[in-house]
Amino acid sequence: NQECPREAIIEPCPDDFVVAVSHAWRYQAHPDPQRREGKLTCDLGRQAAAEHRPKGSTAVFYDFLSLPQLPFKGGQADRTEMEYERFEKAVAAMPYIYVQADAVLHLDDDLSDRLLPGEGELYSVDCMVLDRALLVELGTEVRIGGWKADSPPDPALRLFDRIVS
Repeated sequence: NQECPREAIIEPCPDDFVVAVSHAWRYQAHPDPQRREGKLTCDLGRQAAAEHRPKGSTAVFYDFLSLPQLPFKGGQADRTEMEYERFEKAVAAMPYIYVQADAVLHLDDDLSDRLLPGEGELYSVDCMVLDRALLVELGTEVRIGGWKADSPPDPALRLFDRIVS
């Protein structure tokens, strides 16, 4: 990921314990914007490493953090040409990553108990509200990517809401 520290990206060695995380993406641009999976993923990764006691390090493959992503909040740069190439190669390799990992964590996501209020509903806002928002183009969609520095967030809109006209 563009914002992941270089020292966090490693190429596993034979003595390392590799954990691949399989999870649902609740939103197109970000799998876990409320950070609900993060702690669970860390806890389960530590538990798997403790049970297997690797000789080397424990490496975790979590696609969102391991691959260069499209911008998902205001001010982020798009992928570079090299990052696009790395992303395409990594997506092609993903089946092998999960097959060859020492452990795979499957995080099931039952959306029914965690829908946010108003999620999935259409609602209208004044165009002046959108003027204060940072809009992000994601493929063929436009979504809320944040708020301009001099503008407070508007309670009518949430991060990653899709804009339709």
